[in-house]
Parts: sequence; structure tokens; C-alpha cells
Amino acid sequence: MKWLVVAAAVLLQLALGSILGWSVLGPSLEASYGLNGGQSGFIFGLYIAVFTLGSLIGGRLQEARGPRQTALLGSLLAGGGWLVAAASGGSFPVLAAGIGVMTGLGNGFAYIGTLVACVRWFPASPGRATGAAVVGTGAGAILLTAIAQHMLAQGYDVLIIFRSLGLLFGSVMFCCAALLVAPPGGAAVARPKVPLARLLATRHFWALTCALFGSTFGALIVMGHLKTIGLGAGQTDQAAALAVAVYAAGNAAGRLGWGAVYDRLGRPAVLLSLAALLAGILTLLAAASLPLFLVTAAWLGASFGATMVLYASDVAAVWGHDRVGSVYPVMYLAYGFAGITGPGIGGWIRDHTGNYLLSILLAAVIVAAGAVVYWLLTRPAAGAAPLPDPAPQGDPAP
Repeated sequence: MKWLVVAAAVLLQLALGSILGWSVLGPSLEASYGLNGGQSGFIFGLYIAVFTLGSLIGGRLQEARGPRQTALLGSLLAGGGWLVAAASGGSFPVLAAGIGVMTGLGNGFAYIGTLVACVRWFPASPGRATGAAVVGTGAGAILLTAIAQHMLAQGYDVLIIFRSLGLLFGSVMFCCAALLVAPPGGAAVARPKVPLARLLATRHFWALTCALFGSTFGALIVMGHLKTIGLGAGQTDQAAALAVAVYAAGNAAGRLGWGAVYDRLGRPAVLLSLAALLAGILTLLAAASLPLFLVTAAWLGASFGATMVLYASDVAAVWGHDRVGSVYPVMYLAYGFAGITGPGIGGWIRDHTGNYLLSILLAAVIVAAGAVVYWLLTRPAAGAAPLPDPAPQGDPAP
């Protein structure tokens, strides 16, 4: 049964991960309905913010109703959001409400449902379990890119594409969500939630939260505008769209790979992933040739794949796999804050400067800052107690 749950989780994540191909759809909205780069980036950023809020609400909901019912509700909201966007007539507020709010909330519910289900089935390997749970997300962006590029080439309006995505992905998510069952007796080992005040007093919590914000802010500036960045660097439309697919492929591979790295190295994997992401963002500044641009896109995707794996894995290792649904979504709010600010700011800077140079530099600075803060908070201070060691059966003190 556990492998059926994993298969359902991968397919469901594939459907909800389609939003990561937004940089293919955004330019079409700008060309056909007059949105600017800031508005396009804001829709994507609003989605990320509401997605994290949905994960927080879904984390509480799944504890009461289970991962299956949480993900089923999420699938209805997610598919409905695409359909609302399809009926928007290009209106920015309606697009934001449909994709940013409804789809974001629904995907947040579905995301935490798949994550908790897989971690509960594989408590001894949180990194690999988390990686398996979210590996489909990167593949979803590849699928969306292929579908959207084909339909755009055939002359379909972008709103028609939204309708197709709502029907296709909503149906897939609903069917897969029905298979997300918890292991027998899983609820019996559950322990009391970590009190919020105690969680906020833990250095390790803030180390992971700051690192998560830094990596997400920097990576989403790039991811939300990757196709347009490629076009601005002289790439053809097909080549720029290919870079989005390559990014997504790297992201899928990175999610699996970083899960294995965490299970082997533990916490140093977080700092390593930030360094890898920073290197990719800086390389993007010089990636004028198509081969280097594609390699950089794959590297960035793989590096950002760590974000969806390492932090949840560490939460499972430190606070216990049965507390992932209550601890991780609180930390994950940093992802939402980065989402609502990063892509929109990146687009706004492009609108006012005419290129993405300053946006990319800002992304690099924020990633570097996240790495520094993480290092400062995790290094042992003189006379201070060390951070809690991973102890799924214990109850680490803050």
C-alpha cells in the first residue's frame, strides 16, 4: 500500500507543480491582455503566499480529517481556480483571485497532504520520503510547459489553456488524493504539538526559517521570470521555453537527490544547497550562450529543489515525523512571504530598468544573506547549548 501512496503522491504533485511553469504563461497574458511584468509576477507571488497559507491550514486540517480528505478538498479548489482564471476575460483581479488565491489554497492543502502521508509511511528515511513526495512537482512544470507551448503555437488563447489545465489537473489531483491514506496505527504514535511560543524560541527553527526565506526569495525571482530573462539575453522564444522545461527537470531530479544528501549528511546539506543556488544565480549573469543558459537553468532547478526537501526533512528529524504537519507549515510561511515579494519585486525592477540585471543581483544578495544567517544561528556559540540533535522519538528542548 505504501508504494501506491507514493505513486499517487508523485502524480498529484505533478499536477500541482504545473504552476512552476508560470513564466511560460505570464508573457502571453502580458501580450494578449495588457498585464505588465509586475502584475504577472504578483499573480505568481500571490499564489506562493496563499500556497503556504494553505499548507498551514491544511496541516491542521489533516490532523483532524486525515491527508486524504485534505487533499480531496485541495484538488477541488485548485482545479476551480484555473477555471475561474479561464473565465476572467484577462481581468487582473480575477486572475489573481483564481490562480493566486483559489489554486494557491487548494495546492497548499494537497501539498501538505501528500507530504504527511509519505513521511508517515517512511519515518526512518525522512529525506528520501520527502523527496519522493515532491519529485512530481518539477515534472509538472515540464508537462505544463509542453502543453502550453504546443497550444500557444497552435494559436490557442492563454485563457483557453487555463481552462484545459483546470479540467486536466483538477481531475488528476482528485483521483490521486483519494489514495492518500495514512499507515495503520499512524495516529497512535502522535505526540502533543510543539507549543508555538516554544517553537519560536528555538534557534534551529529560526535558522531554517531564514534559510528558507533566502533561498525562496532568490530562486522565485528567477523562476517566475525565467523565460523573459532568456528572451532578454537574446534567446529565441523556443529556447527560452526550453530553459523552463530544463529548469523543471533539474528541479525534479534535485528533489530526489537532495533528499538522499540530507539522509547522508544531515544539516550541512542546507548550507550546501544555498551555496549551490547562489552559484547558479551568479552564473546566470554570464549565461548568454544557449548551452550555458540551459545548463544554468538545470543547475538552478536542482538547487532550488532542495528547498522543498531539506527543511521538511529536518523538521521530521528534529521534532518527529508525526509533527511535520504542525511544525513545518509555520516555518513554511517564510516561503509565502518570499513568494509574495520576490517575483513581484523582480518584475517591478525589470519594468523600471528595462532588464533583469538588478533583479538577479538582488536574488543573489538575499540568498547569500540567508546562508550567512543560517551559519550564524547554527554554529555553537561560546557557552551556549548545541542545537538539538535529530531525535524522532524525543522531544528536543529549544
